[in-house]
Order: sequence, then structure tokens, then C-alpha cells
Amino acid sequence: MQITSDLLISYVENPYKLIPSKDIKNANSIVVLGGMREFTHKNQDVTEWHDPDRFFAGIRLFKEGKGKRIIFTDGYSPFYKTQLTEGILNRKDAISIGIPSNHVLVTGKANNTFQESKELKKLFKKKNFLTNEIILVTSAFHMKRAKYMFEREGFKVVEFPVDFKSKCLKPNLVDNIICF
Repeated sequence: MQITSDLLISYVENPYKLIPSKDIKNANSIVVLGGMREFTHKNQDVTEWHDPDRFFAGIRLFKEGKGKRIIFTDGYSPFYKTQLTEGILNRKDAISIGIPSNHVLVTGKANNTFQESKELKKLFKKKNFLTNEIILVTSAFHMKRAKYMFEREGFKVVEFPVDFKSKCLKPNLVDNIICF
């Protein structure tokens, strides 16, 4: 059997599957991890979406009443110091499409998942949020690691994986696999 990159991705995404938002239980906060936008090299004021699934899933969950607030982690690249950060851009975009500004928060700056979890904990302490249950929105291939990091900081994580890369129907290296 030839191991393809799609097969490897399906293995990392396992056991996650698309979840209808109606099946997600409510939490006080919807947390959308960064890593979905990138600045262009030619114009540091212009961004391109790398994977917008996280942003739009967080917005949809909020609009469906799954959380009282949406929190974007404030991802930044140390190579681009003059631009707005990803979290600030996401907040502006969320407000521009109708999310009330007092329900959209941004963590402190972070450039990896470990720092995102630490910054979220600081934000919860600063705002005196009483519950630590969150709906965590990130890419399926990233969910296991992200969930682990946020649980280490004391959060109760409701997983909402998005941005599936694999086209395989059975993400198991032993069973028959069908990839498209």
C-alpha cells in the first residue's frame, strides 16, 4: 500500500468528523484559534485568507447562540511588526458582519498554540469570567494538540473541528481506505 499525504492527513485528523453546529452544546465562550490569515509580502497592509473555516465557524456558532461571546486569539508573526495582528483583523471583520462589538474579544499576542492557551487564561482572569468551558474552533488536524494545551490551562473544551484536509473516507491505516 502506498502511503499518500492525504492518507497521513486523514490519520492526523482521526477521529474528528464534521459536526453539525446544532449538535454542539452551549458554552459561555467560543474561542477561535489563529493561523487562518497571512500577510502578503508585497503589501504589509493586505492579508489573504489561508483557511477561513475557523473564522466563519466561530461566527456561525455565535449567531446560533452557542456562546455569549466570541474570542479570537491574537496571532502575529514576529517577521511583520508593523501591521495589525490577526485577532484585531478578525474582530474588525466580525463586527463588520453584524456581531456586536461588546461580544467580540481578542486575547493578547501569541505566535503558537501554547501561547494562545496562556493568553486566553490571562483574559479570563482579567475579565473575571466565572466558567472555564469553551467551544474550541480550530482545524481538525490541529484539534488534538490544541485541546491538550487548553485543558492544561484548566479549560473544559468542547471541540468544534473544521478545515478538514483529507478526502479519505476511512482514516485508519489498517482498513481499506478510499481517497478522492
